[in-house]
Amino acid sequence: MIPADRESLFEITPEIAVLMDGGTLAVSDEPEGGSPTGAPTGAILATDEFFDADLFQAG
Repeated sequence: MIPADRESLFEITPEIAVLMDGGTLAVSDEPEGGSPTGAPTGAILATDEFFDADLFQAG
């Protein structure tokens, strides 16, 4: 479950990051416990591109 009232960040390994470079994350509305098929079955609620959050940190 992803909270709807705040930003969510996901940490991934560098090896996985290489595979996802230029990819898009889609969040779908699924039944409790997740998709019964392992693939999205519900409406797409949000999408965004993957990016390196460290590049956007203030400081």
